[in-house]
Amino acid sequence: MDDGKLRVLIVEDQITYQRILRLALADIPDVEIVGIAANGREAVEMVRKHAPDLVTLDVEMPVMNGLEALNSIRRDRPGTRVLMVSSHTEAGAEITIQAMQDGAYDFITKPIGGRYGENRDRLRRELFRKLSVFRARGLAPVIVPKHDTSRCSRQPSLSPRRIDAVAVAASTGGPAALRVLLRGIPENFPVPVFIVQHMPAMFTAALARNLDNECAIRVVEGEDGMPVESATVYLAPGGFHMTVEVTASGRVLGLNTLAQENFVRPAADVLFRSVARVYERYAVGIVLTGMGKDGALGLQCMKQAGATTFAQDGDSCTVFGMPSAAMKLGCVDRCLPLDAISRDLLSVVRP
Repeated sequence: MDDGKLRVLIVEDQITYQRILRLALADIPDVEIVGIAANGREAVEMVRKHAPDLVTLDVEMPVMNGLEALNSIRRDRPGTRVLMVSSHTEAGAEITIQAMQDGAYDFITKPIGGRYGENRDRLRRELFRKLSVFRARGLAPVIVPKHDTSRCSRQPSLSPRRIDAVAVAASTGGPAALRVLLRGIPENFPVPVFIVQHMPAMFTAALARNLDNECAIRVVEGEDGMPVESATVYLAPGGFHMTVEVTASGRVLGLNTLAQENFVRPAADVLFRSVARVYERYAVGIVLTGMGKDGALGLQCMKQAGATTFAQDGDSCTVFGMPSAAMKLGCVDRCLPLDAISRDLLSVVRP
């Protein structure tokens, strides 16, 4: 991006989607398309030749699939970011989640149905949003407010206390961050963990399965009315807000399709408000990497109820938007590198 333009390589085996992606990207200012590859092997060769800033990489392709191409690109040129382009299929979701775990920057989904012009316009809006954040991250250093970082870093070690629940928010870069966080939590963790990760429905199911396989603690996709148990991670399903509710038989999950908040559903603010109401001061709230400000006001509610609050620091975030928004509200107790959050979490959650 030396000349200010974002150099993009399109990798797609279907002619129709090649054209839609090319037209969508051509309408975005300061984007230069350096080439189009029809399979993963061509993509790897063209990355070596053109050294693009960003690759839009189809998930399912002949010769070499997207996951294989991603790993080759990351070995050959670690500085090139990869944006996966996935179909709305179970296989596509599984591969996309694995790609996110393996270092893909983010993903978009191919349109389902609709007219050609509508599909192009939808992809253009989605690409513009993703690329705007990518450019900001790539061209400017992450700046963490000095008063917040110094306040967090000077805090003494946390003492164990009664904690009954942990609530987590994540978005862009979240799948990989969640794997790091949850790998640091033991199988017998004494409280439930509730997570909102901004993703479509089929992809949250795939993410839950992936994390359950990768981590010692049990991970499930949340269901309406599901009893809340310790040593279990509940991931909000795409398209539904998730809350914690108190019933005569105990605490259960609630799912609803009320209006989006912060342009998303599930929204972390919805989850965090319910955790603040149900668990009050006996909770921990965590905001991880992500675009936008979802989770900030909810974390403020948790802090006002007496909860302990963490945020991922700027240097370890893929996108610092969500943690930064929470820090600006002054409701973060500790801003930490990603690999330190589970350590501090374990120090405060009393066995």
